[in-house]
Amino acid sequence: MLKINMIKIFLIIFSIFFTKISYANNFTPFMKLFSSICVSSTMDFNSIKLLAKENKWKELNEKQKKLYGLPVSGAPYDGWAFKQKGVKGVFLLAIVDSKKDKIKNCTLFHNASNYKQNVKLLYNEFQVKKIDELKQGIQYMETFKVRHFLFDKAYITTFQDKRETKNDLFMFTFSVDLK
Repeated sequence: MLKINMIKIFLIIFSIFFTKISYANNFTPFMKLFSSICVSSTMDFNSIKLLAKENKWKELNEKQKKLYGLPVSGAPYDGWAFKQKGVKGVFLLAIVDSKKDKIKNCTLFHNASNYKQNVKLLYNEFQVKKIDELKQGIQYMETFKVRHFLFDKAYITTFQDKRETKNDLFMFTFSVDLK
């Protein structure tokens, strides 16, 4: 009897440990960054700027921002390029704080992530409802209403490059309307 209980206890502990490892590994590098930087830090863009400075991310100049097609709303915005150890490709991050329009955006680009995998994580790990989609040539956009603990009007917009390549993610944007 004692031996069976010990085996049960061991199996329960092992399954909890394995579940936690599996759950942590389910997040892609892209989704880890998007969730921790864009979704969690949108109230305080200074923390994102500090993170960029501490990690020595390369600040993008105006020409590079236009080249990469970073969001242009007329409001000043900051952008950086960086690499993650052990992850292929380059990440681009842009933040926009339009005080005039009372809108904040945080956009993460990555040229080596899988769109379907990250959208599946979006559905599984966030409370989202798809409210719009747009097909435009090789570009595909989806907009989701997000249930967020700080913002009533929170949205995630995804942009996919549909050239049928393995790495087809273009960008995810987290936006909040503060009106």
